[in-house]
Amino acid sequence: MGGDTYERELVNTFDQLNLPAMRAPSSGAATTRELPDVIVFKPYTVRDISETIAKLLPSIANKSAPTTIAQHIGPLTKAYGIEIKSGESTTLYVKEKEVNDLERFCELAGVEPRIGARYTKRGQPVNHYLVPPENARKTEDGNYGLPVKDIETRATEIITPETTTKDPKLNTEL
Repeated sequence: MGGDTYERELVNTFDQLNLPAMRAPSSGAATTRELPDVIVFKPYTVRDISETIAKLLPSIANKSAPTTIAQHIGPLTKAYGIEIKSGESTTLYVKEKEVNDLERFCELAGVEPRIGARYTKRGQPVNHYLVPPENARKTEDGNYGLPVKDIETRATEIITPETTTKDPKLNTEL
C-alpha cells in the first residue's frame, strides 16, 4: 500500500472522531508547493479557553473588552499540518527538506507542524504517531528519524484507527 492509503486512513479516523481534516492530494512529488499531507482542526472547548475568559470578565463588566471575546483570545481552533511517513522499517525517515517545507507552511498558516509515523510491518502497532519535529531524532546527514522503539515517548498525539475489533481513539488530546 502506498503512503496515500495511510493519509486517507488518518483523515477518515479524524472524521470518525468528529475532527475536521483534509488530505492535500497535491502533496509530495505531484507539486513543488510546500504542502503537508494532512491538515486537521480541533475546536477548542470551553474548558480549553475558560481561564482566558475568566481574565476577560472584569473588562467585559466595564465594557472595555474587545467587541467579541474571539477578538481577544484568537482562533477558536487548534490545527496541525502533518507530513506522514509509513513503512515496514523499524525507523521511518523524513528528509530535512520535507521537514523544513512543513515548518515553513505551518508557520505561514498558523498551525502546528507534526510528522506522522505509521508503521506497517506485521506485529508493529497500527497507531498513527504525531511527532513535533523537535522530538524526532536528527541523523548525521540532517534528516529526521522516528524509531519504533521509542516512538511513544517522542509522539505528542497517538491516534488509533478504527479496526474490526475497536472504535477509533485519540490517545492524547490534540
